Amino acid sequence: MDYVSLKQMIDTISTLGKYHVCIHDVSGILKKTCFKIPYWYAIHSKNFCSLAKSTQKGFDTCMNCKNCANHRAIHTGKAFAGLCAFGLFEAAKPVVIDGKTVCIIYLGNIVIDREKTLEKLRATCAKTLSPVTEMERELASSQEQTDIQTVIALCDMIDSYIRLLYEQYKDADIRDDSPYHWAVYNLKKYADENYSQTFTLESVCRLYFVNEKYAGKLFKEQIGMSFHEYLNKIRLQKAAGDLRNGKDRIIDIALRCGFNNITYFNRRFLEAYGMPPGQFRRLRS
Repeated sequence: MDYVSLKQMIDTISTLGKYHVCIHDVSGILKKTCFKIPYWYAIHSKNFCSLAKSTQKGFDTCMNCKNCANHRAIHTGKAFAGLCAFGLFEAAKPVVIDGKTVCIIYLGNIVIDREKTLEKLRATCAKTLSPVTEMERELASSQEQTDIQTVIALCDMIDSYIRLLYEQYKDADIRDDSPYHWAVYNLKKYADENYSQTFTLESVCRLYFVNEKYAGKLFKEQIGMSFHEYLNKIRLQKAAGDLRNGKDRIIDIALRCGFNNITYFNRRFLEAYGMPPGQFRRLRS
């Protein structure tokens, strides 16, 4: 018997309301064909979350919140729910197969108590300087919910379906079209999506529960450069694009692309493109 893919299952749940489903992979299970999902289902991708992470303090706050939730899920093996650092309600459930947590289901973008959500949102934004007014407007795109049990039941449904797919296809010779190890794929994708923020290989490895030294070695073997070198390459490519196509100040472009030190940015840009950013702009724009 053929089953619908995990993506189709999540798509269906998304039609039931304004929920956002995130499947956080900690084992490589999402690399199997029947489990493949778009990247926006593997992260907190709602605009509310993007606004929250638009400042470095906001980004760090979100990452700390996610790390705490991941560790609780891994170490307890049980579902739980509550408000995120910025006030949205979210349920989390680890998927345990053969005694090992293979991924963590997050079902969020929910408002249970609007007053409490606004109180926490405003308090956190006062510390992180995230754009509170814009985030308050984004709450109109969240799921108004009074029944927590429905949220938990949806998590249970996804959990059951992941385990059903695993049992159905665990012995099949399903080949993955990505050339990278699952940890390398996630590290690379994380750098591609979050290059404008400040983070380290250690902090990203902590998100995915992989050993930093092992992941760093594997990344260099498969990508051909260290994680830090790859991150700088992405940042420099973005900066070069902005220099070609925009009129923003060089220092603003450097900051937007994740370089907090203009001297370091100038040096790395010269190494990569054979000329300083100002000359590059004059010649290429």
